[in-house]
Amino acid sequence: MLVGAIKTLLNKVDAQENKITELSSENQKLKDEINRLKGEKAKPDIAKNKDDKKDSDDKRKAARTAGVEK
Repeated sequence: MLVGAIKTLLNKVDAQENKITELSSENQKLKDEINRLKGEKAKPDIAKNKDDKKDSDDKRKAARTAGVEK
């Protein structure tokens, strides 16, 4: 009985999370459309690249290590 209730609640939480994501996306599209109609630029759609962050972290570590060795 308790396990069933917990599963039901988790399913509802998951459904709400999906709905929030959907509504947030729609909200941003509507904001972009309003800005476009006002003649302003929309929010840029920039995808984050995880490899770039890792490369820059590696370069910083290498620079610190090189400074210590001198």
